[in-house]
Amino acid sequence: MKERYWKFMYQKKHRIFYLDLYREKYVLINIVLRCITALTSSASIAAWAIWKDFAYVWAFIIAVSQVISAIYEILPFKNRIIDMSALSSKWSGLYTQIEHEWYLIQNEEISDNDINDLITKYTQAWDAIDDNFFKNDVLPKNIRIENKSKEATKNYFAYNF
Repeated sequence: MKERYWKFMYQKKHRIFYLDLYREKYVLINIVLRCITALTSSASIAAWAIWKDFAYVWAFIIAVSQVISAIYEILPFKNRIIDMSALSSKWSGLYTQIEHEWYLIQNEEISDNDINDLITKYTQAWDAIDDNFFKNDVLPKNIRIENKSKEATKNYFAYNF
């Protein structure tokens, strides 16, 4: 039962790393999109003198900027960042409790039945937190982030345990 709890704890930490890495990616995308629209709108005025020589380049840049500006509000980045930040915070708080119980389990202060009850309790709490986020949305699977989060989890457990 000890091993089951360890795997449960490992999986939950992995999910936190995955979510945090995904959020970092979305924050970067959001910043890039906002910078592109801000720079092109202000640069197009400043570049008016160059406009004559490179009209097609500036026309393309402005067109892309306008498309991004038009669809920016319906892109999921901003809302997903908010949800991911809140979800990560809640998961991390719960994970701290899960990890705390590990020390008691490791020292064999808790029976197998109690370990099973803890897994059930924390699974239900985790699922209850999950139910409050991404109600009308889902994060697409990202293999690169998955691999990075596996490595981060492995390093975390190697360093801390």
